[in-house]
Amino acid sequence: MSAIRIVASGALTSIGVGAVQTDASLRAGLSRFHDGPWPQGGEPVTMALVAAQDLALAHDAARAATGTSLSPWAQRIAAMAGLALADALGDALPPSPVALLLGIADPREDVAVPSAAALWPAIAAVAGVAIDPARSQLFPRGRAAIFEALATAAARLDPRDDGVVVCGGVDSYADPARVAAEHGRRRTLGAPFASDGRVLGEGAGMLVLSASPHRRGGLVLRAIGCHEDPGCRFGTAPARGEGLAEAIERAREGPWGDRTAPLGSVWAGLVGESFEAKSWGVACLRHRDVLVPDTVIEHIADRIGDAGAALAALSFVDAHRRLLAGHRSGPAMVWTMSDHGPVGVGVVELD
Repeated sequence: MSAIRIVASGALTSIGVGAVQTDASLRAGLSRFHDGPWPQGGEPVTMALVAAQDLALAHDAARAATGTSLSPWAQRIAAMAGLALADALGDALPPSPVALLLGIADPREDVAVPSAAALWPAIAAVAGVAIDPARSQLFPRGRAAIFEALATAAARLDPRDDGVVVCGGVDSYADPARVAAEHGRRRTLGAPFASDGRVLGEGAGMLVLSASPHRRGGLVLRAIGCHEDPGCRFGTAPARGEGLAEAIERAREGPWGDRTAPLGSVWAGLVGESFEAKSWGVACLRHRDVLVPDTVIEHIADRIGDAGAALAALSFVDAHRRLLAGHRSGPAMVWTMSDHGPVGVGVVELD
């Protein structure tokens, strides 16, 4: 794999409009957890949603671009993705249409995933940039979707080309049917299931990637590991908690795995349930040469909730800002697990 660099990042979360504000809120320990608008059985469901005023104009732009071709949920994720994309690109708009590799919810997660053809115009209208549909792709794989997007970008990017590819993730639990389904499985926070559940969140994160040696600086993506876990939450095989350890093993098959330096930081895909914690424990035992006691663990879901397919992307955004500012040390690992099998790991460090 050529040296792939994260040269810019953007975000939209319940605690920040843009990566700068989100980073500041995370470092300050802020959160905006609240009772969601869809109580279940007379009991509240704790959620972490983007403020209505932060999405209003973007939502109108997405709706105007697509009319009734997108559901309200799809319009919402288009609005969030567009704002995060605009934040990542900043004022340096690319001279040609953007290639966007976007992770979104798995259709098995009780949501109707829109087609790429319907989604790109809405995102483009919000971001104010053109999206190249021929070079763009949706990855409907849940929390670990961005790792497949990153692997695709790494295969496409050429060090002889000064172009960029944008990888990201967007998702939202702001949908009454989705909230009801998650509550019915006893996977929400709020009475009576507060002992093992998640705060249902939403958000979008974007990473601008380049392989050009002229774009030095930022973070280098050292390794990607993807694994399909048959013992996932909804899998048919016994849940032995081995999926994450296997994904780390895949990441260590490349050049990064030949190094013995322990990880300085980990952005963990812990969302509040014991299932992911079990896998994390197995991974820590199996890879204890790089996951050492001094490794600093971050898990941003304790501030923004379970952001679904946006969680890993937002973790990369946070790692990008924290490592560049010197607030955390590298190499840094980001990992997440999807409910239906995919598990992903990425390792980054300063260029």
